[in-house]
Amino acid sequence: AKQQRFMYWGYNFERLCTQDPEERAGPGPAVVDANAEFGSVVKTSLGGIRLILSAEVDCFELNEAGKSQYVELKTSRVLEEQRQNFSFERYKLLKFWIQSFLGGVACVRVGFRDDEGKLVKVQNFKTLEIPRLVRGKRGMWEPQVCIDFTARVLRELVDRVGEGECWQVDYGPPFQSLVVSRKPSSVASGRDSGEAAASGL
Repeated sequence: AKQQRFMYWGYNFERLCTQDPEERAGPGPAVVDANAEFGSVVKTSLGGIRLILSAEVDCFELNEAGKSQYVELKTSRVLEEQRQNFSFERYKLLKFWIQSFLGGVACVRVGFRDDEGKLVKVQNFKTLEIPRLVRGKRGMWEPQVCIDFTARVLRELVDRVGEGECWQVDYGPPFQSLVVSRKPSSVASGRDSGEAAASGL
């Protein structure tokens, strides 16, 4: 129930940021449509490997030059202690940055809320400037290390995956290894989800 409440707050923030200014909220909880989404397709390269990525995009707006740019909408608990600020910069900013960087999203808009779900403040983070916020700080991440690691994983996949094969990449608790699993060829058509083989990187 707690996680569902957090998800509702996140979707509601997206609704508030994208609804028509003429709309007025009625009495009772706001109706949030979690199924509505917009997808973009991005052509890029990483480590010399050409990629075509599909990414969910929350919205777009006009920048200072009058050109359209994608905006990612996120929520987070308001930062009141040094420990919370460290966790936000160490973990959340990393996720915000890599997701938006690869998806071609120029800005991340974060709605900071209290424990009751009330919006306290809104702050914009330019995607390309996020690494500067953590640069030189103890225990933080390095953007080039992240990119190099991703490129290494992609190169491993390119070397392993054959024509018509389906592979799955998993990175989960305790987050100490990345597992690459080969699936039966029938997975690609949705007929089977069994695992054929697995290896750790």
